[in-house]
Amino acid sequence: MKKTSIAFILAFLSQSALASDDFEIKNLDILAYSGSQDVSLMDAISGDQWDVSYDYATRKGNEYQVQLRVKPKVNDVLEGREVSDTGSSNLVIGPFTVPLSLDAYNNFSKMPESLPGYLNNLLPMMPLNIWGESVNVDIQSITFDETTRDVIIKFNFESEKEIENLPIVAGFTGIWLKGVTHTTFSAAVGKAVGRSSLSCDETTKVCSVKLVKTSDPSSQIFPISNKD
Repeated sequence: MKKTSIAFILAFLSQSALASDDFEIKNLDILAYSGSQDVSLMDAISGDQWDVSYDYATRKGNEYQVQLRVKPKVNDVLEGREVSDTGSSNLVIGPFTVPLSLDAYNNFSKMPESLPGYLNNLLPMMPLNIWGESVNVDIQSITFDETTRDVIIKFNFESEKEIENLPIVAGFTGIWLKGVTHTTFSAAVGKAVGRSSLSCDETTKVCSVKLVKTSDPSSQIFPISNKD
C-alpha cells in the first residue's frame, strides 16, 4: 500500500471495493495506559519507521508456524521527544506488544544487534493476543542476521479459533505528556498509518490502530496459508 492517507483509502474503498472479499479493516490494540488523562489528539510520527515482513505464516489444524523479520531504523523525529513513563509506551512488532521506553527504542534503532537479547528475555513471558484472541505462543528463536541487519523472530502458537491473517506493523507507540500542548497518543508503526487510523478508548484505556487488508501485496495485513 502506497504512502496514501488512510482517510483517502477508506473513501475510495467505500465507493468501489467494500463489496469485495479482499477488503477488510481490523483494529489492532497497540497501547494500554493508566492514569486519568484524556487523550485529546492522535498523531502518526513521520519519518523512517521500522521495516517488518513475514517469511511465512502457516496453519495446520489449530497450530500455526510463523517467521517474522523486523529491521530497526533510526527515526530522527523521535530523538527529541519525551514520554511520561515506560508504562505508557510500547514496542510493537507484528502481533507482539512489549513495554519499552523511548530511549530504549532509539538505542535499538541504532544498535539492532542488541534487540534479540531483549526480546529473548521478554517475549516468552508475555501473553499474546491476536485481534483480541488470546493464544498460546511458543517462541522458537530470535536471532540477528549480520548480512541483512534483520531481527528474525520464529514462533509457533495455538488457537482454537481460526486466525486468518497477521498484522504488518512495527514501531513505537506512546502517550506524550511533555513538550506538547495536548495529551497526545502517537505511533510510528509504518505501512501508511495515518492520524485518522489511530484511536483511544478513554473507558478501557486502550489505543488501537486501524489496519486495512486489500489484494495489494503491500497491504497492512499478511494472510496465513493452510498446510495440507
